[in-house]
Amino acid sequence: MMGCFLARELNMKGVIVPPTPGVLSALGGLVADIRNDFIRTLYSDLTAQLADKLATEADALSQRARHWLAEEHGNDMPYSLQFSADMRYRGQSFEIEVPLAAEWLTQANVTALHDAFDRQHQQLFGHCDGAAPVQLINLRLVITSPTPKPALSRLSPAAAAVETVSQVQAWIDGAFHQVDVVLRSTLRAGHQLNGPVIIAQDDCTTCVPPQMTVNVDDFGNLLITALES
Repeated sequence: MMGCFLARELNMKGVIVPPTPGVLSALGGLVADIRNDFIRTLYSDLTAQLADKLATEADALSQRARHWLAEEHGNDMPYSLQFSADMRYRGQSFEIEVPLAAEWLTQANVTALHDAFDRQHQQLFGHCDGAAPVQLINLRLVITSPTPKPALSRLSPAAAAVETVSQVQAWIDGAFHQVDVVLRSTLRAGHQLNGPVIIAQDDCTTCVPPQMTVNVDDFGNLLITALES
């Protein structure tokens, strides 16, 4: 309801209103890949002594992750594993998460781990210190298994002008406006509306203020942008 007004206040380019805004998060939950995170706190300097332990710890995390997936979803699920680590320069008060290749852990490649941390630090903060000692605080593993994705239905192309079901008086930007009310169910791909307009549906009311325009795309999303002055 307030999306367009908020976008205007924040000087955003526009707003996208999906076909069923009220259950969008539920749809996301249904189509999201299966995922779980596993963590092992090591809190150690990145040295050869730690390197000898990393392969064992990485294998233990991997076994936990695969066991969880099999227990929760069956033995035949495809999956991928992604390691990372929370790392910092010794004495630093915070860590950054660094993606790691699995072979760096199994091969105890301390140099590759250190270099990966330096690159991530350079990317985030614009500097790094290749000679400074590094600490590895947490070893992380994410296991992901893809889920089937539904084919989203497309709207039929618009064959007639947008139908207005009623008009109401609305107080917008310090003045009353005569505002058209349109039913979302009647909109088709290619329809365009100019604000002020109210688009009503069962789970959402979209209020479009003056100087904004609405375009309906092929999947029924409302693409709302400011009119060019």
